Amino acid sequence: MSDGDHGPGVEGQYLGTVGTERSTAAQRAYLTAFFDQHLRGRPQHLPAGPSPAHPDVRFIP
Repeated sequence: MSDGDHGPGVEGQYLGTVGTERSTAAQRAYLTAFFDQHLRGRPQHLPAGPSPAHPDVRFIP
């Protein structure tokens, strides 16, 4: 295996295709919520789990 090669099927299991705008919106929302919660001390619901507003985001245990 070379660097970045995680074996067969891993990419298909964890990665998919999402439009650029949807991907960027989800990343911004989750990062903003994370930093608001941990740096500003403002409780947020988004980092706790999946959100109907961002159905493409999957949490991996």
